[in-house]
Amino acid sequence: MEALVYTFLLIGTLVVLFLPFSSVKHLA
Repeated sequence: MEALVYTFLLIGTLVVLFLPFSSVKHLA
């Protein structure tokens, strides 16, 4: 069960990191 929680945390971190990057790339 802990692995599932860590997986969601990892996905959430990747989303938070990639959303601003993709938005800036889209604007540029």
